[in-house]
Amino acid sequence: MHKKSELPIIDERLIKLKLDSLKKSFDPSINRVQSATSVKTFIQCPRKYHYVYNLKLAQSPSIHLVRGKIMHSVKEDFFKIEIDEENTLESDLTLRLTELFEKKWDESIKELEKLDLSKEKLKMYYDETKEMHLTWLKRFVKEIELHAKQEKITLIESFKQLTPQTEVEMICKDIGLKCYIDTRLETRQGVDIGDYKSSNKADVEEHKLQMSFYALAEYITTGTLPRMMVVDFFKHGKRYIEPNQDLLIYAIKNLEEIHECTKTRNADDYPKNPTPLCKWSNARGTGQCDYYEKCFVT
Repeated sequence: MHKKSELPIIDERLIKLKLDSLKKSFDPSINRVQSATSVKTFIQCPRKYHYVYNLKLAQSPSIHLVRGKIMHSVKEDFFKIEIDEENTLESDLTLRLTELFEKKWDESIKELEKLDLSKEKLKMYYDETKEMHLTWLKRFVKEIELHAKQEKITLIESFKQLTPQTEVEMICKDIGLKCYIDTRLETRQGVDIGDYKSSNKADVEEHKLQMSFYALAEYITTGTLPRMMVVDFFKHGKRYIEPNQDLLIYAIKNLEEIHECTKTRNADDYPKNPTPLCKWSNARGTGQCDYYEKCFVT
């Protein structure tokens, strides 16, 4: 288990100056309140950002979006489970997690059917997603056991102590930032913030922006940085991002830049950024951006 005993040192005066500058860049009459998703969309392709957030054009559902909703819903309900049998904790949690997954998948079947996937492909995603949950659970049970041993408490008490807040909304209105944090766990040493990912690769750098926004929101809301920032990959386990002053500055810089770049609704101010994400073909199939035709055909 990753440990960190001391909270990072912050130059409060420097961060205040940068936050004051950020506040000046945000005009609520012009700028939208941004999220990690909207900023990442802008970075990927400003024109796509314009279509999604300025023109509010419809987006097609995808297996990754639907599956992501299912997985987050499963985790949210999982941490509400009441466990009262010490000796069968792992088998009880496995059964309950499996039941939750199957229930959430069945509840989403209409959305899944709209994706026009073959039965074989849908079954592949079902099996893969179920296995992700069970792989994650095995790791979590080990954390419960280790924590119980370190704290000299029962497994049930350990489970309760490691149960985080889930789907935590943080809105920082004066800087135009909104976050939905997967998990927030308060410990004696500080706050641990986590985010679940179903990615095939454990590329923690890909999620640095999102985690920096979470760190900034925590800092503004509570006055302190998180103790730990965790990207929990279902397939690969936990990876960590250091919550420090540089991470705060990184978040402020990106947020300030997008506020400055999105004060207009003129399409020409949102250039296209052609990449393989416009249209692709790989082992899992073919596809294209929802706005490919609008950008390159019409």
